[in-house]
Amino acid sequence: MILKISEATVNCHLKNAMRKLGVHSKVHAVAKTLILGLIQI
Repeated sequence: MILKISEATVNCHLKNAMRKLGVHSKVHAVAKTLILGLIQI
């Protein structure tokens, strides 16, 4: 709602990111991006 984009758009971007990371779940995507240093907590 804040970004004024649809849920379908978000899911499309997530699917593309997961494909590029070579993962099959959101949890795996987060873990891989942490390992690669693409995101930090």
